[in-house]
Amino acid sequence: MISEELGIQVKWQKGDSNIIIEKGEISVKAIIGEKKAKVNGKEISCGTAVTILDDTLYVPVRFIAQVFSLSLDYVPYTVEGIEPISQALRNPIITIDENTTEKALTEEEAKNIAKKQLTEKYNRFVSTGYYAEVTTYKKTLSQLQGSINQMSVQGKTSRYWIFSGPKTILVDEYNGNVFFLGYGYATFIHSINEDKSIFQIFGSGYFAG
Repeated sequence: MISEELGIQVKWQKGDSNIIIEKGEISVKAIIGEKKAKVNGKEISCGTAVTILDDTLYVPVRFIAQVFSLSLDYVPYTVEGIEPISQALRNPIITIDENTTEKALTEEEAKNIAKKQLTEKYNRFVSTGYYAEVTTYKKTLSQLQGSINQMSVQGKTSRYWIFSGPKTILVDEYNGNVFFLGYGYATFIHSINEDKSIFQIFGSGYFAG
């Protein structure tokens, strides 16, 4: 799945256990259970064996990064110097991105994008009328709006700017996609454009029911 997101084609070679991974002029031939693969016909080590689990093919991520000239970043969860998002997830973060010369968003540009989208979502949340018509909720609604207007940068992890807000907000510095950190039975990161995201951002944790 990671390979496909990066524009790398993955396909089976009929009749055997060979996997072909291709992008541009680079072709990788790997065999299930083997720790070696052929890159444009030259055999090199994968580090660990290529394997299949629950119908998903797994190839060592560092091997893929090396072969296709990708950037691999690891943000550990530590007691001191914790990146806010890593602290919230209680897990390390591994990111893999295609090397690019694309201009990255500045902190201010990322914040403006997040504020605009959050404001649009907030207005839709209020327009339902359910919370806006209840007098006791007006203070909470005002606090929510204030959290958007007073957004501030909390740090940066890999390619994401992290901001305060109704929830912890992440903005991809390359494509401007906006995400939020939510809580429930587990911690999750979702796009603010996903179904039910409006209530998860502004309702969950602020209103009962």
